[in-house]
Amino acid sequence: AMTAPPAARAPRATPGWRRLRTWLGNLWRGVPLAVLRRAGPGLYVGPFPWFRPGEDIRLGRNVYIGSHLHLSAPCEIRDDVLLASYVSLVGGDHRFDQPGVLLRESGRGTMQRIVVAEDAWVGHGAILLGGVTIGRGAIVAAGSVVTSDVPPCEIWGGVPARRLKSRFDSADATARHLEFLRGRHGG
Repeated sequence: AMTAPPAARAPRATPGWRRLRTWLGNLWRGVPLAVLRRAGPGLYVGPFPWFRPGEDIRLGRNVYIGSHLHLSAPCEIRDDVLLASYVSLVGGDHRFDQPGVLLRESGRGTMQRIVVAEDAWVGHGAILLGGVTIGRGAIVAAGSVVTSDVPPCEIWGGVPARRLKSRFDSADATARHLEFLRGRHGG
């Protein structure tokens, strides 16, 4: 007796369709088209982001951004970065050094670029101020205010953020991880 062939399955989404679905989802959630066009593949942005119009924003590959991002600075967020929910990148502030001018009418000073390097993780509600670089493999604790550069593979936290400890237990482990990142990302 002959048996019937197995029922045909519905075709699975191809990687191309998956990328398109993610890209359209990011657009729907509020990522500006100009930012999406320059972003690397694998970008995920959670709901309710805010991007300051006209800023030079570069997002690398496999970047995860939680909900309620506030991005008001020129920035470069490189590959494999995690930004938790409610993270703010603030590139400049209101001018306060002009006698006889109200703060709300003072305008802004020069906007300073923020760089978040490969494999970095910025915790919930952290604020990165203009001009800082978060190094490769570094971690910024939740609720921190980062006012200066964070070296690679260090964990920083607090207000203002300061070094808490190394990400790894030994200098050898740190060197191995940085070598791994150099092999994966170059430089």
